[in-house]
Amino acid sequence: MMDINVSVIVPVYNAASTLRKCVDSLLAQTLKD
Repeated sequence: MMDINVSVIVPVYNAASTLRKCVDSLLAQTLKD
């Protein structure tokens, strides 16, 4: 199986708590296709 790399750009300003939730959500993704 090929390794797939994904880049995610999330522009934020004064949103540290929201950014943490966003990154946690991205890392928890389980989509295989």
